[in-house]
Parts: sequence; structure tokens; C-alpha cells
Amino acid sequence: MPLVVLNPVAARLCRHPCEWRWSSYHAIVAGRASATLAGLFGRSTADAVRGYREAVDAAVQVLIEQRATNAGELWSVARSIIARLEGSA
Repeated sequence: MPLVVLNPVAARLCRHPCEWRWSSYHAIVAGRASATLAGLFGRSTADAVRGYREAVDAAVQVLIEQRATNAGELWSVARSIIARLEGSA
């Protein structure tokens, strides 16, 4: 999962990647998803975008609840999110 979009959220610069002007989140949800992303989140571009949005939204919620404040905590939270996503696949 492309987790770099969560960095501004973890740094408390914004509440969601959609609020961060320079985030790749905008391009991905506009349907310009790579084949890799599509493979991770769905067979079609629409499914990949939907799956990506759901994963990012879930990650943001966990970051809010966990109040991850540094890179180590962020990656710990991220690993748990990835494990949950892989478990549901």
C-alpha cells in the first residue's frame, strides 16, 4: 500500500490526504491508478480506486485513534493495517 500519502496526516499537517495539495492521493482517486495498485485493490480501475479510498480512509481513522506521532509509530500502525487488508483479501 502506498503509505506515503499518510505522512502529512501523521505529522498533523492535514486531517486526510485529500487535503494535502501535493499528495498522490488526488491522481489515484481520479482513476490514474497504476497496474500495481489495481492488482492490490481491485481488478478494474474503478474497483482499485474504491479499494484504495477505503484503505486510506481506514488508515486515517486508525492514525486518529492511535494518535501515531512519529515515524516508528506510523509504520507500526501501517503494518497492522496492511495485515488486516491482506487478511480480508
